[in-house]
Amino acid sequence: MRAFKLLIGFAFVLALGATGAWLARGEFDRHFMLNGRFFVLNAVGKEAEITLRFPSGVERIMPLRDGAVSEFVLRETGEGSIEVLVDGDSRDRVGYVTSFNPLVVLVVGENKTRYSQINPALALP
Repeated sequence: MRAFKLLIGFAFVLALGATGAWLARGEFDRHFMLNGRFFVLNAVGKEAEITLRFPSGVERIMPLRDGAVSEFVLRETGEGSIEVLVDGDSRDRVGYVTSFNPLVVLVVGENKTRYSQINPALALP
């Protein structure tokens, strides 16, 4: 009977430790893995006002010189594709964002937008 109680206690402590590790990993990812960080590069060839509309209804407007980069953090993106507007005209619907997004890079070009998601853990040496 004593061995059974020890086994139950050990299983409880193991489950509690696993839950704590899982929560700690989530916080680590949120703070150090660039979760929700977006980089937008203007490659249109001229100064332009670039607008991103996320599925959640959030809109980011960035007036950018040619070759300039804007960086921001957004965790409430909703789920779906991002609408890209250049100087008020709809250009593309790109990518697929969810509640957890690793680093996202958008390169807004003359004719189309390139969308990339980068997991920084895979980029480390």
